[in-house]
Amino acid sequence: MPFIGQELIYDDYDYSLRTTDLGHLGDMVEIDVIVWSGGLRRSELTDQQYGEYLQFCHRAMEFRTNRKY
Repeated sequence: MPFIGQELIYDDYDYSLRTTDLGHLGDMVEIDVIVWSGGLRRSELTDQQYGEYLQFCHRAMEFRTNRKY
């Protein structure tokens, strides 16, 4: 997700809402959500579950940003 998240931000998509159309990045986010959730699609998550997914993504992006090489 770190790279997908960066691209979502760069392309000005507001991915904070579960129902937002994510254009050409939607399929990649969908796959990430399915893996994270154990098989549920983004549309099948509750808003709370999607919020938990976003928190996970933000932690992953922060980890990636702060990683020492």
